Amino acid sequence: MKRIILVFVIIEGLFLFANKPIHQKSIEKEWGREIMKLEVNGYTFEIELENNTSAKAFKEYVKNYDPEDKKIMLKIKHIERVANLSKKMAEELNLSEEDTQLAELIGLLHDIGRFEQIRLYHTFVDRKSVNHGELGAKILFEDGLIRNFIETNEFDEIIKKAIINHNRGRIEEGLTERELLHAKLVRDSDKTDIFYILITGEEKRAISGVV
Repeated sequence: MKRIILVFVIIEGLFLFANKPIHQKSIEKEWGREIMKLEVNGYTFEIELENNTSAKAFKEYVKNYDPEDKKIMLKIKHIERVANLSKKMAEELNLSEEDTQLAELIGLLHDIGRFEQIRLYHTFVDRKSVNHGELGAKILFEDGLIRNFIETNEFDEIIKKAIINHNRGRIEEGLTERELLHAKLVRDSDKTDIFYILITGEEKRAISGVV
């Protein structure tokens, strides 16, 4: 059973809704979320049901890796922060709801290749192992993992090109305006959090095994 997340705002006249019949108008699916529309006393309310497909898929995927490994935990935390930063940047740019959700999803997926890199090579250093951006794109699009995160293939090229370019010194030429936008968004979110990691010494502690 899904939990319903409600945010109550106390306003004058709220008691007008007391003891009024509630009618469920519809449940609409969008980007792995479900929105329930309710009608009360002539007013329509939208309630988001807790059903985040991409977040659930990410949690399931990382279960394949050792949760006690400090390097694994470092990357999980980094990915979660980058997803949040990407969403906030998109909101600050006043992007559409669709592009804001897409930015958050790309942030969640940008380092998906890191987990196999750590498992196989025991390092974050691409030059000593494999390009983690390209490995992530392979896992998602050649191995088919992407469909666990988003059902439609409408945005596959945007997601793929953003992931491939996020760790490059220069974003490739020839991208569409929208592809370039999302490549820059995730790149900047990623680098912002990397600065945080460097300042706090989080990566050094993870690699040395110090909590």
